[in-house]
Amino acid sequence: MVKFTAPEDRVVLEPNRVIDAEKKILEELIIDPGYSYMMMTESLGISKKTVL
Repeated sequence: MVKFTAPEDRVVLEPNRVIDAEKKILEELIIDPGYSYMMMTESLGISKKTVL
């Protein structure tokens, strides 16, 4: 059996917020697949960590 432990900075404390951000990211990528993660953070108002 493999036990996985996530680093504290990767633990999701607000799962609904992450799901909403994922939807927004996917919608932006459908519009323009060439978006960089920096463009995403600026246009969506989310952190780099969320995009990555």
